[in-house]
Amino acid sequence: MNDKKRRIIRNAGMVLAAFAGSIFGLILTIPGYLLDWGPGSGMEGPLWKVMITGIASFAAGACAGAFLFRLLAGKLLSDLFSVLVNAFLSLAMMIASSTAAFITGWVVAYLTGKITGAISGLEWKAVLFYVPLMSCIYSLPVSLVSGVLFFVFVYIYLRKSNSGVL
Repeated sequence: MNDKKRRIIRNAGMVLAAFAGSIFGLILTIPGYLLDWGPGSGMEGPLWKVMITGIASFAAGACAGAFLFRLLAGKLLSDLFSVLVNAFLSLAMMIASSTAAFITGWVVAYLTGKITGAISGLEWKAVLFYVPLMSCIYSLPVSLVSGVLFFVFVYIYLRKSNSGVL
């Protein structure tokens, strides 16, 4: 695998991990508040507090996912491995980075919401102990789906590029 292939796989993985980490901020917090469903429906106060919560969650989750995937891809992708081994390594990297990114985005959203007062009715004990546990459980389907999608992409990309099609 040459540097161009590594760069394409790394950049695609960073984008997918960043998206997985920003799900809570993009999809659940702000639209949930505006449409009165999901975790955003439990938020109170003006829209600017919810926007701060959503933007902080989006930024933290996206940065954590992209950073962790870039770090792992630099260490694990290699020429020495076959296409299938590189695809399985990519699956493991995506699951790890998107899980960490999703948990980071979720926890930052609840911490920011608690600090700004957008989330009321939750004690700090619940925010500090219950939220990380629940975000870990809820991150499993997101990370598995993103990991399988990325596995398929890497396998097809490396298989086609090794056969000379790309």
